[in-house]
Amino acid sequence: MVDTPARHARFAVGSALIVLAWALPALLGPSKVTLVAVMLISGLGNSFAGESAFKVWSQELFLTLLRATASGVTIAFTRAVAGLTALGTPAFALVHARVMFVSLFGLVLLAAVIGLVWVPRLLKALPPEEPTTPADPAPETTARATK
Repeated sequence: MVDTPARHARFAVGSALIVLAWALPALLGPSKVTLVAVMLISGLGNSFAGESAFKVWSQELFLTLLRATASGVTIAFTRAVAGLTALGTPAFALVHARVMFVSLFGLVLLAAVIGLVWVPRLLKALPPEEPTTPADPAPETTARATK
């Protein structure tokens, strides 16, 4: 669903859903209702504007020869940042729950703006070139092949 001509519109809808979801606990405070709403609404939004969009973009932005390395590095980096952030999140949330949800809302909003405004302006990688074969093989190559 992500790699279709309508993906920019779907990304916009998904981003709006994710921003709306995280606005609920930021504005109304964290409660069972707002947190369940976050999971339901952002889960739907992530179908269109989540990791799948990130993976398609990483495929488009890097040359074929660099794609696997670049994709692995970017995914490893994001997972390392998420893991390190998770170390302090529970303690921070116990003391400053509202601040944490306002911060999450701000980060989600920033990510949506980056995805909607900046990423479409990035240059895409060139398509891979077709392998070329010489029209007439070199004479010494032909001589070796026939022996």
